[in-house]
Amino acid sequence: MPTKLKESVSWPFAVGFALNFTWTSSVFFHSLLYTSAGHSFTFSSFYMASMAVLIVSLALMGVCSRAMAHSFSETGVLVVVGLILFAGTIAAANASDDSIQGMVCFWLGAVFTGIGSAYMLALWGWFLGSRAPHSATSICAAYALSAPLYFAFALLPTSITVTVVSVLPALSLWVFFRFGRSVPNVPNAPADESENAASIVKALRADGAEDDEGNDGHDLAQMGFLPRISLAAVLLGVVLALMNYMPAGEGPSNTQFAFFFLLATEVPLIGFLLYFQVYKGKSTFQDRFLLMYRTAVLVMMGAVLLSVAMTERNMAFQIVALAGYICLKAVFWSLFAVISRNSKVSPVVVFCFGEGSLTAGLFIGNQLNGFLGMQYASAIAAITLAILLFDYMFVLNERRVIAITNEPDDDEGEPTRQRFRDRCDQIAVTYKLSRRETEVFYLFARGRSSSRIADDLYISSGTASTHLRNIYRKLDVHSRQELLDLIENFGE
Repeated sequence: MPTKLKESVSWPFAVGFALNFTWTSSVFFHSLLYTSAGHSFTFSSFYMASMAVLIVSLALMGVCSRAMAHSFSETGVLVVVGLILFAGTIAAANASDDSIQGMVCFWLGAVFTGIGSAYMLALWGWFLGSRAPHSATSICAAYALSAPLYFAFALLPTSITVTVVSVLPALSLWVFFRFGRSVPNVPNAPADESENAASIVKALRADGAEDDEGNDGHDLAQMGFLPRISLAAVLLGVVLALMNYMPAGEGPSNTQFAFFFLLATEVPLIGFLLYFQVYKGKSTFQDRFLLMYRTAVLVMMGAVLLSVAMTERNMAFQIVALAGYICLKAVFWSLFAVISRNSKVSPVVVFCFGEGSLTAGLFIGNQLNGFLGMQYASAIAAITLAILLFDYMFVLNERRVIAITNEPDDDEGEPTRQRFRDRCDQIAVTYKLSRRETEVFYLFARGRSSSRIADDLYISSGTASTHLRNIYRKLDVHSRQELLDLIENFGE
C-alpha cells in the first residue's frame, strides 16, 4: 500500500465503519439473515419498520447531541449498544408473520436495529467529522474494506453468517474503544458541544443572515446550509429507493448480489483513492470532491437510462445502480464532515440530520414505489431522472458545493497572512503583473486550482489558465513549487 495512502486514511474510522457498514449491508441491503424460522418473513415490511425507527432515533440524537457526544466516552453505553444490536440482529434473522414468536422477533428486531444503527451512524459520523483529517479518503477506504467482507459472508452457510454478522457491531465498537478514543481532534473540529443548540439555530437561518453580534453571513453556520443539504439528501434518497424497483423481474441471489456489490464498490472507490493520491498536490479539496460528486451523478443517470432500455434486472443494471449508491454515500459523508468543521456545528448534529434526511428520502421513495407499482416502471424512471437533475442543477449545484466546501484559511495568524499578501503584491509590482494576474497569482499561491480560481473570480476556466501561463512566463517559473519558492525567498 502506498505510504501516502496509509498517512491519508484514518484507519480506526476505516476499519470500524467498514465493520458497521458490513452489518448494515447484511441486514438491510439484501438480507443474508434468512433462516428456517423466517420462511414467511416479509423483508420489505421489516425494512420499512426499522427505517422508521431509524429516522426518529436520528432526529432525537441530533437534538440531544451534547448527551450523545458524552456517551461516546462511556464504556457502559458502548457495551449496551453492542448488546442491543446483537439481540436485534438475532431477532431479525428469526422474524416472521406466521406466529406470535415470529412477530415478537419482528418488532424487537425492527426497534433494536433502528435505534442501534442510528447510534452507530452518530458515533462514526462524529468521528469522521471531528477526528479524521482526510474525510473523503477515509470514507472511501471504509467502503472499499466493507465490500470484500460482505462478499465473504455471502459465501458462508446461513447459520454461520447470522452468528458472525450479529457480532460485527460489537467489533466496530471495540475498534472505536481500543483505537478511536485516543485519536485527537482535527484543528477545525467544534470544540464545545454545549454550544450545539445555538449552532442548530444558526444553521437554520436564511442565507446571508446576520447574527446578533453583527457578523456577516459568510460563515457556513449562518448560511442556511442545513435545510438545503437536508432537501438534497431527501431527494437523493427518493432517487435511490425508486431505482430499486424500476426494472421488472426477480432480483439476484445473495451470492450474486454480493458479487455485484463487490465489483460496484471496488471499481469507483479504488479509482477515487488513486486519484486522491496522484493529484493530491496538484488539485484542491474542492476539485477532488467535485470529481466524486460528478461521478456519482453521472453513474446514477446511467443506471436510470439503463433501466429504461432493459426489461429485467441484470448484472449491468445492478452494478451501475450499486456503484451510484456507494458514490453518493461517500459524497454525502464527505460533505457532512466538511460542513461540521467549517460551520463549527457538532458532527453529531450534521450527521444525524443529514443521514436522517437521506433515510427519510428512502422511506418516501419506497412508499411511492408501493403506490405506483411495477406496471408504471417507465413513469418511475422518468420521475427518478427528473428528481436527480433537479437536485443536481438547483438544490445542490456545483457552485453551492464549492461554497459549502470552501475550507477556512489555515491556522496562520492575521500578521502572517498579511505578510504573505504583501510579499505577493511586491512580486506583482516587480514583475509587472496586471491587476487580474495579481489576483490569480495570489489565489494560486494560496493553493487554489485554476477551476477554483475561475469560480472565485467569475471568469472562465480558459481565461484563468491563460492568466496562469502569463504569470509563469513573467516570473520565469515552471511549477507551483517554484512559484512558492520564489515567494518564500523574495527579498532575502
